[in-house]
Amino acid sequence: MKLTKSQLKEIIREEMKSLNETVPMGKIDKVKFMKYFDLVLKTAGTDKADIYRILKKMMPSLDNRPLLIMAQGLEDAVKQMTGGGE
Repeated sequence: MKLTKSQLKEIIREEMKSLNETVPMGKIDKVKFMKYFDLVLKTAGTDKADIYRILKKMMPSLDNRPLLIMAQGLEDAVKQMTGGGE
């Protein structure tokens, strides 16, 4: 079954709620994280460079290589789950 990006975002939001109940997120601001993650999902499946730019804003202290790997992984995962489009 393929998901729409909206369905995928809702699933991730529900998981974040349950994760927050079981695992403290420490210094991570959950609202800010979800804002950036929504932006990632909007561009995921279309352009790895856009995802990278959003991740760089979200985690500016991280090196470029891990961000590129994350961007590619997110793009591929969302493409696979949604069939490549909305």
